[in-house]
Amino acid sequence: SFRKTVSLSDAPANKEGMLHEFGMCLLVLGKAEEADEIFLKELEASPANVHALTGRATSALILLRKGAEIDPKVVLECSNKALEILKGRADATSLHLRSRVLVSKAAYYAIQGNENQDEQEQLLMEAMSLNPTNIPTLLELAQVFKNKGQEEKAQELIQKAQKLAEKLKEGVPNGEQT
Repeated sequence: SFRKTVSLSDAPANKEGMLHEFGMCLLVLGKAEEADEIFLKELEASPANVHALTGRATSALILLRKGAEIDPKVVLECSNKALEILKGRADATSLHLRSRVLVSKAAYYAIQGNENQDEQEQLLMEAMSLNPTNIPTLLELAQVFKNKGQEEKAQELIQKAQKLAEKLKEGVPNGEQT
């Protein structure tokens, strides 16, 4: 999803958010190792930095999927700690981070095997309730339904994700209806 860009003049007030955005940009550019280093350094400096925890969960997940040697528990530990910090917060940034962490945690369970499908589905449904237009969430949930043999539900979610992607391509923010 597209979010407001943090300007450098905002850096002192929103350093955590700015570093998170920079790290996420690196992830999008396929530079997961560099992003992971940024998030790791931020966590060493501030272990309760929810932006760094969210980013580290995401970068570790991507590295796992790429076959890198990284402890899979990093995803779960960072996700759980971030969810604990975000509990009860209702501002837009916190809801976005919570949704992102829920998707990372669900994807972690997908890597671990099919025995966690119900928990994956529950996490992804909660993420969808926070952000129903998040394309990665839709696709992760579609994969869960496909793995459970629920092809029709999976196809519906894939079609919804495709429609949202088309709207984004047309320049409509977050796939909102116009």
